[in-house]
Amino acid sequence: MLLATLILTFGPAGVDRPAHQYQLWLFGHFGFTLWDNFWYAGRYSFVGYSILFYPLSQLIGMGTTVVMSVGLGVWAVSMMVSRLIPTRLLLASLLATLLWPTEVLSGAYPYMLSQALGAVVVLLVLADGRLGIGDYAGGTCSHSIGDRTRKTFIVVLLLLQLGASPLGVLFVELFLIARFIRLADLDLGRAGVSIRGIISSFYKAIDLPLVAGSAVALVGLVSSKLFPTMAYYPFWWTDLAEIVAFVLLVTLVLPRRGFRFFRIALGVYLLVCLVAFFVPTELGSNVARLSDASLFGSILIVSLIWARAGVLRRIFSAFLILFSAYWWSTLVTSALTDPQVAARSTSAYWSGAVSWLEGHLGTSYRVELVDPSDHSGDYYLAKSGIPLVRGWFRQADFPTDALLYRSSLTATAYLAWLHDLSVQFVALPLGPYDFSSQKEAQLVRRLSVTKDCLTQVANAGEVTIYSVCNPVAIVSGGNAVAMGRTSITARLPAGGTYRLSIHFSPYLIPSTGCLYRSSNGLTLWNVTSHAVASVRFHLSLTRMLTVFFSDPSSVCAG
Repeated sequence: MLLATLILTFGPAGVDRPAHQYQLWLFGHFGFTLWDNFWYAGRYSFVGYSILFYPLSQLIGMGTTVVMSVGLGVWAVSMMVSRLIPTRLLLASLLATLLWPTEVLSGAYPYMLSQALGAVVVLLVLADGRLGIGDYAGGTCSHSIGDRTRKTFIVVLLLLQLGASPLGVLFVELFLIARFIRLADLDLGRAGVSIRGIISSFYKAIDLPLVAGSAVALVGLVSSKLFPTMAYYPFWWTDLAEIVAFVLLVTLVLPRRGFRFFRIALGVYLLVCLVAFFVPTELGSNVARLSDASLFGSILIVSLIWARAGVLRRIFSAFLILFSAYWWSTLVTSALTDPQVAARSTSAYWSGAVSWLEGHLGTSYRVELVDPSDHSGDYYLAKSGIPLVRGWFRQADFPTDALLYRSSLTATAYLAWLHDLSVQFVALPLGPYDFSSQKEAQLVRRLSVTKDCLTQVANAGEVTIYSVCNPVAIVSGGNAVAMGRTSITARLPAGGTYRLSIHFSPYLIPSTGCLYRSSNGLTLWNVTSHAVASVRFHLSLTRMLTVFFSDPSSVCAG
């Protein structure tokens, strides 16, 4: 906990930190508002990401929540290691445990909380002794609490974990599935291979942790059905290649006997990764977050097998440690490579841009912030009431902002994108930039020099601001009178269909007419006559049931 506190206090801000600062600010000012017009042209705020981290951080402070998450995770892992790892390997286990606090550098705070809760779940599940991992490592995993109490804690912690981050639940569920397969495999070895024996073995392997974990995972799937989006997280082939390399190296390092469970777990993980690679979902390459624990796990595995390993296995072990160190470092050290991160992480850096935009940005328009590598502007501009095209949840970039990730970004496509999302000004801070914004920064500078639709209008401290020619209003053909976090009011001059530059949600209810989801995920608004009308986010049980059981691609007034 001390190391986590030092990193959090004196280290660079993790790349995900501004997103959580903004979400915490949003919760502190508006409570559980589930919709936000000021990020990503409208998006769900907390549901599907984290509903536990922000109220807990509001109560005890974000820094305290992060440090407590680290402390809980380290304690759970230390308990597992002390019971499963021989005494002679405690130095290696201590080194591995010290790696956990460095995850603070990633800034993935809700996931860290979920990860810590998941570690306690795994500890409690292993305490029943059925899996026999202690036999592999030379230790035991006894416990001193009653079985009913242990199972109650498992269920409660799984629910809390889902509230902290659904991604953490996924990894615990993969562990439980691998455990289920291994328990069935162990029983099948005693019962003999037959149809009846197979059915009996799998039936005996079903227990409360597996059922509870599956039920909690199902709740997460139901939530995604209740709050539908077109968003997805990309799964780059480089991420899949790193996962395959890690799985292959671990497989080569593990002895052929005594590590059956670990081989099953690796197989289950790889299968899920392949499905996530070929089927676009919001999971995407988030499944590669196993890299957070890759170096930790590799050190423990190599420590266990080293004394009895041959020359070839020791060579593979060395490659595994080196690769895991590289893979782990890609998530936790990115903040260390940005020389501007300290300056940009202060309100003073953005105050000039905020003041200028507050005085010049029209009610009907947005700002495109060319995202720096630390994403700090996504917090400081958005909390000041400046609507942004993007924020900092990469899965929300797809498909609407996917063109920024293409190998070639043309001026024609970029300008059409700015008009489609009602951008009046483009704000360009000093670099370095997020990899999705590097080509955009070059293009913005080039277009401003040639006066091709972008014109420099202000130097606000370290941020240069450009105006976009002929910007298209958020309500095209209409005039936005007011825009809040969850509503927009517009003057519609006549009946007809208007393009509303806000992502469609079945919980956006118009005061008149009907809303339809367009092909690009934005909204079309059809009205029968001129009016001053509004669209508001409204959640109700009746509407949730309608969304769950029917097509949510349109919604009408009344």
